[in-house]
Amino acid sequence: EMPDPHANYVTFTNVRARDGKPVIYIDREATRIMFPWHRISFLETLPSEEDHEEIESFFRD
Repeated sequence: EMPDPHANYVTFTNVRARDGKPVIYIDREATRIMFPWHRISFLETLPSEEDHEEIESFFRD
């Protein structure tokens, strides 16, 4: 689910670095973190299970 663009912040859960390691500037016990929209320049989301079911695969016999 995409965040609301009219909100003042975006909430993230279980934040990790690209290599899967914990982010050093976030407390180890934190499970959620909120970033203000003006600090975000790029947002990437992964497809959900529902998105996978909607994609039709075409293949050659």
